[in-house]
Amino acid sequence: PYPCPGDMKFLSYFGLDPKALGELIKSGAVDAAIAAYVRANTKRTPEEAAAYLRAFRAAEKLIYLENQFLWSPELVAVLAEKLRHPPEERFRLLVLLPAKPNTGDDDSHGQLGVLAAADNGAGRFLACTLHQPGPRGGPVYVHAKIGIVDDRWMTIGSANLNEHSLFNDTEVNVATDDGDLIRETRLRLWAEHLQRPRADVE
Repeated sequence: PYPCPGDMKFLSYFGLDPKALGELIKSGAVDAAIAAYVRANTKRTPEEAAAYLRAFRAAEKLIYLENQFLWSPELVAVLAEKLRHPPEERFRLLVLLPAKPNTGDDDSHGQLGVLAAADNGAGRFLACTLHQPGPRGGPVYVHAKIGIVDDRWMTIGSANLNEHSLFNDTEVNVATDDGDLIRETRLRLWAEHLQRPRADVE
């Protein structure tokens, strides 16, 4: 549990100046004090990574990802195995990424190369991006963090699919197994991205 700001004993846990932290609390900056405590005393549990891995391994028909990055070799290894040994003929992997991520472009390209090689021309893997049409259009920077598997599992949150985000940063994702909600979300996204009527993407 978080320490109680009213108990000054917790200040010694920070590894920081207790007097300075005491001033933070007195000034009402309790969140800053608690954040310092968390940074100094918690170890990141890669719950988002574990959830993605479980879902990917259980996938049978479709894995759909929207993310800013795709660098994680642990996740890509499972995806590549699915492409090499698809659970069924209709299995597809669809990945939506920014055309030019603001960092790690080579990392994403390298992992996409791994997936393309695993697909080996079978047509089960598609990596794509978004572009705003019109004379003033341009690339759309994909910043979403969405994962959908078989319309049976979906996660939305802040975790990028790279090592820093999954194994170091503090992130929050929510997940659901509400099939109707998941299917509706996927179809609405596809209709919006493809600029097609909903009936065309069902």
